[in-house]
Amino acid sequence: MTDGGSRIVSIPDVRATRLNNAREIRVYLPPGYDRDPSKRYPAVYMHVGQHAFESRKRSGESWNMHKVLDRLIGEERIEGVLLVAVDHVAEEGRASFFTIRAFTRSGAWGKRTSIF
Repeated sequence: MTDGGSRIVSIPDVRATRLNNAREIRVYLPPGYDRDPSKRYPAVYMHVGQHAFESRKRSGESWNMHKVLDRLIGEERIEGVLLVAVDHVAEEGRASFFTIRAFTRSGAWGKRTSIF
């Protein structure tokens, strides 16, 4: 649960068969999400999801997206959204985010990521 009545659901070990790995996915659910099961929400997807809500590293880096969204929704500047934060698999490095040819020649996972 977060401060604004929203909550974050964690889905561990989601298998990416084309990438041959697994990662955690966290989903921010806005305040009031459970009140109306028929209501639909737009979704925002974020890479490097381990930084979206809380730091998972010693550096303490966090984007605090749940706090940002709670504030924007509370101020009625945006309507509720789902935020899907997909963890980065450190072993592959940043190369998994690129689809350009230069990176795929170096062993990057770009082409497979784009169809994940």
